[in-house]
Amino acid sequence: MNSLLSNRNFPYLFIIILALVFHWRLIFLGEVYAHSDVFICFYPLKALASESLKSFAVPLWNPYWFTGHPFLAESQVGFFYPINLLLFYLFPAYIAYSLSTVIHYTLAGIFTYLLARKLKLEQLPSLLSAITFTFSGFYVTHTFHIWANQSAVWLPLFFLFVEKIYDSVSSNQGSQFLWTLLLGLILGIHFFVGHYNIQLINTMAVVTYYILKLTCVSETRHSKFSNLKLRYLYHLFIFLFISIGISAIQWLPSLEESQFSSRGKGLSFELANENLFHPLHFITFIFPYFFGYGRNGFYGDPYWGFGSLWETCGYVGVLSFVFAMASVLLIRNSSSNKQDVMVVKILSIIAVIFMLLAMGKYGLIYIPLHHLPVIKVFRCPGRFLITVTLALSLLAGFGFQYLISHQPSAISHQQKSLIKRGTTLLVLISFGIILSLNLGSFLLKDYIQSFDTGIISKIGRHYDALESVFIITSPRVFIQLIIILTSAIIVKMGMRNGWGGFLKASAIILTVADLFYFGMGYNESVDSRIYTEEPESAKILKSDKSIFRIYSWKQNKVLEDGFKQNRRYPYKEFREIIPNNSSSLYRLQQVSGVASITGKRNLELLYMDRIKDFPIGTESELIKYPRIMDMLNVKYILSSEEVVSDNAETGSAQSLELIHDGIVKIYKNRNVLPRAYIVSHYKIIAGEDSIWNEIKGVHFDPQKYAILEEQPDLHFHIPSDERVEGDILITDYKNETVKIIADIQGNGLLVLGDTWFPGWKAFVDGIERKIYRVNYIQRGVFLEHGKHNIDFVYTPASYTVGKFITLFTLLSSGVIFIYIYLKSR
Repeated sequence: MNSLLSNRNFPYLFIIILALVFHWRLIFLGEVYAHSDVFICFYPLKALASESLKSFAVPLWNPYWFTGHPFLAESQVGFFYPINLLLFYLFPAYIAYSLSTVIHYTLAGIFTYLLARKLKLEQLPSLLSAITFTFSGFYVTHTFHIWANQSAVWLPLFFLFVEKIYDSVSSNQGSQFLWTLLLGLILGIHFFVGHYNIQLINTMAVVTYYILKLTCVSETRHSKFSNLKLRYLYHLFIFLFISIGISAIQWLPSLEESQFSSRGKGLSFELANENLFHPLHFITFIFPYFFGYGRNGFYGDPYWGFGSLWETCGYVGVLSFVFAMASVLLIRNSSSNKQDVMVVKILSIIAVIFMLLAMGKYGLIYIPLHHLPVIKVFRCPGRFLITVTLALSLLAGFGFQYLISHQPSAISHQQKSLIKRGTTLLVLISFGIILSLNLGSFLLKDYIQSFDTGIISKIGRHYDALESVFIITSPRVFIQLIIILTSAIIVKMGMRNGWGGFLKASAIILTVADLFYFGMGYNESVDSRIYTEEPESAKILKSDKSIFRIYSWKQNKVLEDGFKQNRRYPYKEFREIIPNNSSSLYRLQQVSGVASITGKRNLELLYMDRIKDFPIGTESELIKYPRIMDMLNVKYILSSEEVVSDNAETGSAQSLELIHDGIVKIYKNRNVLPRAYIVSHYKIIAGEDSIWNEIKGVHFDPQKYAILEEQPDLHFHIPSDERVEGDILITDYKNETVKIIADIQGNGLLVLGDTWFPGWKAFVDGIERKIYRVNYIQRGVFLEHGKHNIDFVYTPASYTVGKFITLFTLLSSGVIFIYIYLKSR
C-alpha cells in the first residue's frame, strides 16, 4: 500500500481515473448533462461559436437572439479560449462540451496537486487537497455553468505562479520575469473563458494572495523589506498589465455592449446580493443537502434555503473540513516549520476574507466593494466561495500532513484534546440536529405548514419532499451521519495509534466516497439527441422560407409542468417550445434570449416595461402588445397554453391563426411586418421616456410612421402627406451582412427590424450613409426615389482595436520572453 501511494506518478493517474469515473456516463455512454441553463443558454452559445470556428470565421454578430445581438461581446461565448478553440473545432459541439467538462476536472486536480507540492506538502496530503478542490461542492454544482467549470481550474495555477515569482525574486534569479510573463499570459487567456464574474474573483484572489505573501514572507526572510516590496509591486503591475492587454480582444467588445445593457450602471444592492452565502448555510459544510438537493434549477428537487444550492455550496467533505480546521490549531505548535506556519496563515486569512465577501451584506466588507465600478455589475456573492474552497482544500492538506508526519506523542496534550473534543462535538451536534429535526417535524408538522411567508413557509410547501432531508432513515441523512462518524473514528484512531498506510488510504478513500456520494447524482445526464435532433415545432417553422422571428411564451411552464408530473428528464418536451437561445440550433430567429450582457432597450420591449434592474425569472409581457410584435417581425408564437386575444392591449383574435396543436401550440401572426419596409412619415422625439410612452401608447402604428431620436441630415425632401410605394427585397441575410434591393416611388425611410448598434454601417449604392436609431431599437436609412442597393455591414471598432492590442501584447511578451530565456542560458 505504502509503495503504491508513494509512486510519483500515482497521484496524476488517480486524478485522471477519478475524473473519468465521476463523468462515466458522458465518456462511455455518450450522454450530455441536462440543465435548463445549459439547454437555453450555454450549449447554444457553444454550438453557434463552434460553427463559426469550423468556418474559420470570428462570430461578431448573432441574428438569432433578441432582434440581433453582438455575439463576441457576450463573454460567455468563450470563443478565443484555447481549449474551446481546439475542442469545438475538432468535435461536434455536444461532444466538445462533455470533453471540456472532463478535461477541466482533470486539470483542476493536477493544478491543485502541483500547487500543494510547491507549498511543500507531501504526496498524499497534496493528493487529498487536489481531490477536495476538484470534487468540491462549488465545482460540482457549477458543472453546468461551463464558464465556472473552465475558470475555476486556473486559480491554483495562478497561486503556483505567484510562488514561482516569489522564489525567483527573493533569490534574485533571472527567471523572475519569465514567471511574471507566464502569469500575465495565463491570467489574460483565462479571461477568454467568459462571464467575467469568476475571472474577477480569481484576479482578486491572486492579488490578495500576492500581497499577503509579500507582507508575511518578507519579515522572516529579508531584512530589506522596502526593496522587496517595490520589486514585488513591480511584478504585480507587470502581470496585471499583460493580462489586460492580452484579453483586450474580448473585453473591449464587452465593454462597448455594457454601455447599452441593463447592467451598464450597476445592479441594485438587493439584486447584487441575490445568492449570497447566508450565515445559516454554514451547516452545509457538514450537511450539504440540509436545505434540499436543488437539482435541475428551480423546477426539480425542492430547495428551501436562501438563494440556490449551486451558488452557495462550499462543501469540501467532512474529513477535509476537519483537517482544515485542525491545520489552524496544529500549525500553532512552536516547533512547526516556519514556512508552513506562514502559508497556513495566508490561506486562513484568504478563507476568511473571501467567506465574508461570499456572505454579501452579512459579511460587511462586501458592502463598500459593491459600489466599485466593476464589482457593482455582478450579482451572486456566493461565487466568492471558489477561493474559500481552494483555501480550505489546501488547509486540509496541511492538517493531514501534520497529523501523519507526527507521532501521537509529538503532539501536545492540549492539541490532542482540542481535536478529540472537536470531532466528538461534531458527531454530537450532527446527531443532535437530525434527531431534533425528526422530533420537531413530527410534533410541529401542522404548525410548519400553516405559515404563509418566510423560510418556514418554504418548508411547509415542500414538506413531503423535504422529509428526505430530515428523516434519519433517509439514505441522504443516514449515509451522511455514517460519513461524519467514520471521519471522527479515523481521526481519533490516527491520534491514538499513529497513521499507518491503511489509515492514510482510508482517509483518501473516505474523502472520495464522501464527495462522490454528494456530487455524482447532482448533474443528471440524458441522451445527446436532445441537442442534436430537431423538434417537431422547428421542422414546421422551417417550412416557411421567409425571414421572420418567433416568440416563445410561457416557455418555462413546459419545464415546470414536466417536473411536477415526475418526468425526470422533460427536456425533450421543453425543446418543442424552442426556448430562448436554443432557436439558433435550428437556425430560427427568436425575439428573446439569455445573455450576461443584454441590450437594455431589447429587454424593455421584450418585457414591455422600463428596466431598472436586470430581470431575473420575469415573464415576458410582449404577448399583450401585438403592434410591437408586428414591428419586431414576430410571425409565429409558440405557447404552452392557449393564447387569448380579446382586447386592444392583447390584440384581436383575427390576427392569430392556430397552425399546430401539439405539446406546444403554434400561432401565425397575420399582421406581421416584414423585416425591412419603407415609411414616409416619422416623428422626432427626444428622450427615452418620451419615446417609450409613444411606443407603448395605443395610437402607435409602426407601419404608418417611425420614431427618430434626432433631426436627420437630409439632402432631399420627404413629404409628410404621401405614402411611399415600392418593393423591398432582402437578397442576402447573413450574420454580419444584410443586402437589400429597394425600388421605391418617392423618398422615404427604410426600416430594418434589427437591433441598432455601433459598428453597423450602411452603404447605399456603394456610398456610406448614416444609420439612424428608429422605433427605439431598430435601424433606419433614408432613401430617395428610385432603385437602390443597400448593404448593411458590421465592422465594430471595439473588435478591431481589441485585436490590435491583444496581438501587440502577445508579440511583445513573446519577444521579451525569448530574450530573457536566451539570456538566462
